Amino acid sequence: MSASDRVASEGRTSEKERGDASLVEFASLRAFPELLGVVSTRVGGFSKPPFDSLNLGLSVPDHVDDVVRNRRRLFELAEVAPARVVVCRQVHSNRVAEVGHEDGGRGALETETAIPECDGLLTTERDLYLLVQSADCPTVAIFAPPSAGVTVVHSGWRGTAHEIARCAVEKLHAATDVAVSEFRAVLAPAIGGCCYEVGAEVVDAIAHAESGVRSRHGEDKAMLCLRSVIARQLEDAGIPKANIETHPHCTHCSPGRYYSYRLTGARTGRFGLLAGIRERVLDS
Repeated sequence: MSASDRVASEGRTSEKERGDASLVEFASLRAFPELLGVVSTRVGGFSKPPFDSLNLGLSVPDHVDDVVRNRRRLFELAEVAPARVVVCRQVHSNRVAEVGHEDGGRGALETETAIPECDGLLTTERDLYLLVQSADCPTVAIFAPPSAGVTVVHSGWRGTAHEIARCAVEKLHAATDVAVSEFRAVLAPAIGGCCYEVGAEVVDAIAHAESGVRSRHGEDKAMLCLRSVIARQLEDAGIPKANIETHPHCTHCSPGRYYSYRLTGARTGRFGLLAGIRERVLDS
């Protein structure tokens, strides 16, 4: 991981552990104890190699029973009920679906009921938790604090090109009427500009991509930090830079902690970003 990818300094994030499993937490959310925003790692689950071990992906050829047990472990660690979790079927779009309590449990433990064909979820209801998954692509949680609403997005290069993060900000503002300048955003671990080599067509497709280009290899290749581009999109949408926290880890550089499609190919698992507004603040 290059120094330029350390948008958040070391030590700002922390981990919550139970047994072998752990969740990555964000320092910028500590002032808002009612807000949940955590990232799972690949450690502490039930899946066997090459999906070892806390694989959340039901779309990969892992054993379904193991994945369901992994998801239950994540929800237990986060202290949320599976019936209060909503998951979407990600398709690299810029669609953000608004959900409510009637959607609780959809996609949490099976794919058939997941919210179809979208890469973002939004809710203004308490005690409803939104999960997006990744194996390199950036994922983002955006909050309208203290408890007005939350949205999560999966933003690969196609979603970034279609500015799904900006779309999510606009939709959250419309749903909550909270000033965007009050929003908080956290970007989960993702592949960094140290490891994400792309072709010119990817750079050309993304507005402000130059803000994320770390280096170029001739005319056809570039090292791109998507999270830098997404952070710029969030700022352009009105979120102050000081209200945006980016986790420093590169998933490609940390194969013992995160899944990386770019590193290991299709036979890899998925980790997740889980976010929501608690009904009550938990005891620390």
